[in-house]
Order: sequence, then C-alpha cells, then structure tokens
Amino acid sequence: MIRNKGVLLAFFFTCLTLSPLAALSVSLQIVQVDAAHDEVRSPSYLIETGIMDYFFEQGVIVSNLPAVLASSDKKNAEAVRKGLSDSQSGALDYYVQLFVEYTHNSLNDSPDAKLLSSIKEVKWTIFDVDTQKELGSWNKKIEKLMRNQNTEIGITNFASDLAVEIYSFLLKR
Repeated sequence: MIRNKGVLLAFFFTCLTLSPLAALSVSLQIVQVDAAHDEVRSPSYLIETGIMDYFFEQGVIVSNLPAVLASSDKKNAEAVRKGLSDSQSGALDYYVQLFVEYTHNSLNDSPDAKLLSSIKEVKWTIFDVDTQKELGSWNKKIEKLMRNQNTEIGITNFASDLAVEIYSFLLKR
C-alpha cells in the first residue's frame, strides 16, 4: 500500500510541476481606431472581455494591457514594442493586438452605446513574445446585421467568434 502511495504521490507531483509548462499564455491589447472619440468605447471593452472570458474557459492564461487609441503609425508601433516588452516581463507566450475600427456613421454614437453596428471591422495581429516576430494578421468585418444582433449580446457573440479564430490558430502553433 505504501509503495502505491509513493507512485501516486510522484505522479501527482509531476502533474503539478509540469502542468504550468503546458498552459498557453496570451496577452491581449485593444487598439481603437476611431476619429470620433478620444476615449475607449464600450464595444471595445466588450470585445476584450469576451475574448478573455473565452480564453479563460479554455484554460489559457490570459492578461490584458491597457487599451489605447490609434493616432499614428508611430504610436501604434510604440504600443507593439511596449506590449511585447510587457508580455515578455510577464513570461507570456503570445501577444495579440486587436485593432477595433469604428464606422464614420457612428460619429454621433455615445462612447457608452453598445452597438455592434458602430464597428466597421476588427483586425488582429499575433506575435510570438520570445522571438518578437509577427506570426500573422487577420481581419473580420461586420456584415449586415439583424436588429437583434445590434446589441451587447451581438458584440459578445462577435467577440466569441473572434476568440475561437485566435485560439484555433494558437493551438496549431
């Protein structure tokens, strides 16, 4: 009986020590592309939350960096450098930068309005933190919406779709 406990204890210890090594870790940052507002909109935060929730449910170690407003290529490049540096400091595997671009039709929308139709498209780029190399870039446009999709739930569903695409790519790495 004691010998079996020793084997069981060794197995348990091995699982505990190796399981963190197998976990996927991702840092996420929203970059809002929006000429109309100088603050981050609610839909941007809902997309971030939806993706983070999905990753967490899949067992991914996920963190977020502060959302930024896109103002110039120089500032965007600076955000990538800082995001990669922060992700490396946190010992994360991947850095995902999501550009949430808003439509010109949404100029009069409140930043708090939770309307999927205010978003034109989301582009994302995935970087390997160790090598600092870009692994790929994708985009997803907002197509014609049914009335019931232009809600907070519609944004959450859109974020889940994005999360599945990002997660699927990361699993193949």
